Amino acid sequence: MGTYPQIEKGGKSLENGVKPRLVGIVGTGLMGASLATLFVGNGIEVVMLGVSDELIGKGVETSKEYFSNLLKAGLVTAKQIEVCMSKLRTTKSYEDLKDCDFIIEAVVERLPVKYEVYKEIEKNCSEDCIITSVTSALSVEDLQKGVVHPERFLVSHPWNPPHLVPCIEVVKGEKTSEETLNTTIGFFKAVKREVVVVRKSVPGFIGNRLMHAMFREATWLVENGVATPEDIDRTLMYSFGPRYSKIGIFEHNDFVGLDLVKNISEYLYPDLCSGQVPANKLVELNSSNQIGYKSESKKGYLDWNHKDMADFRKRQEQPYLQFFNWDLPEVAD
Repeated sequence: MGTYPQIEKGGKSLENGVKPRLVGIVGTGLMGASLATLFVGNGIEVVMLGVSDELIGKGVETSKEYFSNLLKAGLVTAKQIEVCMSKLRTTKSYEDLKDCDFIIEAVVERLPVKYEVYKEIEKNCSEDCIITSVTSALSVEDLQKGVVHPERFLVSHPWNPPHLVPCIEVVKGEKTSEETLNTTIGFFKAVKREVVVVRKSVPGFIGNRLMHAMFREATWLVENGVATPEDIDRTLMYSFGPRYSKIGIFEHNDFVGLDLVKNISEYLYPDLCSGQVPANKLVELNSSNQIGYKSESKKGYLDWNHKDMADFRKRQEQPYLQFFNWDLPEVAD
C-alpha cells in the first residue's frame, strides 16, 4: 500500500480524506452514471449534467440498475437505495454546477469536446472548485491546455464500473497544485477508493499500459496459432489472474526470487511480441465491423450470439463485490 500526503482542512489532518459537499458530474454515460452511484451511495449530493432529457434519463436508469444489482447481491436495502437516489439531481444547465466542490468530466475522448465542456464549467463554477477528467488515454498536459486555471485541474482515471472497482489513478499535471492533488486524493479516499498517484504523465497511465502489454502478447499468440482466444482466456482466469487480486506482481516476484525472474526474463524477453501497431487480426476485425458484443454480428475474437449474458455480467461484477465498503447514508426507521 502506498502512502499519500495527508489532506489539511481547517488545520486538521484527515487521514481518510474529507467528503465533498456537492459533486458535479458532466456526462451521463456508463462512467458518469457509475460515479454518480458511488458518490450518492456514500451519502454525497450529486448533480449530473447531460445534454438532453433522453441521455439524462438513460444515465439515471443506469444508476438505478447498478443499485438493483447491489440489492440482489444483498449489499444494500431498498430503503437505502431510495435515500441514495434522492441525493442525485440532474440538469442541462452548467449554472447548476456553481456550488460544487468537485466537478468530474466524463464525456467523449475528443479534445475539442472536452475543451468546450471546461469552458462552460469554468464560466460557472466557484474559484476553488477542482475539475478532473476521467480520461483513460489523453494526457493531463493536453487537457490542461483547455482550462484557464490548470492549477486546479488534474486527471482521475477510474476503472469501469467505478462504483465497484476501487482503483483510481490520479494524475498530476505539471501545473496542477499540490493542494489540488491532496484534496482530490482526500475526496476519493473519503468514498473508500484505492488511490494510486501517477507521478509522471505517460500514455495509458499505469493500468492500461499493463493491460495492453498483456493483450498485445495475447493477440500475437492467436495470430501465430499458438492457442485459441478461449484457451488464452482460460489460462488467465485459472492461473495467475486470481493471484493478482490478492497479491501484487512485485510481491510475487520478490517472493519467488529475483534470480529466477532474471533467468526467465533473459530467456523469454527476446521472443515476446514487441509490435508497434495493433495486431493484423485486430485491424481486420475492425475493418469488417466485427468489434465484439456491441457489433451487429455480435462477433469479434469470440462469438457472443449464444453467450449467457446474465452469467457474463454476474462474473464481470463478482470479483469486485468483495471490495464493497461504502459509507451508506443512514435510513430512518
